[in-house]
Amino acid sequence: SLISVQRACPQCRGFGAKVGLDAAQVFAGGSASITDALGPLWQDYGHVELYRQLVRFCGSSDVEMDAAVGSWPPETAARLWHGLRRRGSFAGVRRWLERIGARAAGAELDWLDGFLGETPCPACRGRRLRPAALAVELAGLSIADVADMSAGRAAEWLSALRFETGAAAVGRAVVEQLRRELAALE
Repeated sequence: SLISVQRACPQCRGFGAKVGLDAAQVFAGGSASITDALGPLWQDYGHVELYRQLVRFCGSSDVEMDAAVGSWPPETAARLWHGLRRRGSFAGVRRWLERIGARAAGAELDWLDGFLGETPCPACRGRRLRPAALAVELAGLSIADVADMSAGRAAEWLSALRFETGAAAVGRAVVEQLRRELAALE
């Protein structure tokens, strides 16, 4: 396999993506207000303290709870999601949802699952490999660049490779093995 444990990105374990809460999904790409997006948490599931903290946050940030989050100043929307990072201040919607999700069950958990999204891993940018593996290049391409090619294109690329005298025998043997494996994929 291309992605072995030794070469896999340690943050995403070679999956290339992370599944987690996504602000764009929670706030419908910025078109939903806090009430639209999160209202069921206090209206249906009893998280009144979250409502109180959001009211305080909006008051101190001079924004309306019923306005689309996308219409807010970007730094305010970021603070809403990530929190204020000061002891005793608003922890952020992401952290609140994580805490609630850790204890949720039934319909509440199903509702929260709707906010999960898959985003490219920030460490490998979806390439699935650890930085050391991505840093190795042959003819200007990393193993991930070659893996992104179609089998036919990769075979063409391999055929165009030329090796220096000392590495020629090894290079030709590796290219021939890879060419056979690519042919099986076509």
